[in-house]
Order: sequence, then structure tokens, then C-alpha cells
Amino acid sequence: MRHQNVRLTYAQLKSKVDALACGLMRLGLEPGERIGIWSQNTMEWALTQFATAKAGLVLVRT
Repeated sequence: MRHQNVRLTYAQLKSKVDALACGLMRLGLEPGERIGIWSQNTMEWALTQFATAKAGLVLVRT
């Protein structure tokens, strides 16, 4: 994310996405459930978008 001055390699991105997806599943969220996020275009939003997809969750952006 240019405006956050953050750059990741694909390996770093995958590692962060995997960790977030694992954390969401450990919270008890199951595939098909919805998760809402209120965010602008940030690295955290991008990570959440990929992690929810990986975990089979539905991302709802408000």
C-alpha cells in the first residue's frame, strides 16, 4: 500500500494472510459465515479480504 509506505513480497503476503485466516478460524468462525469490516483501502483491509476468502468466509464491507 503506497499511502501506508508498506511493501510485501508475495511470500510475506501469504504468511500474513495465512496467519489471519488461522486466527479467524480459531475464533470459531466457520465457512459461509459473514464477517464485517469498516475500513478504507489499507493493508489491513487487503489482508482481511484475502484471509476471509481463504477461510471460506463472506466479507461484508460497510
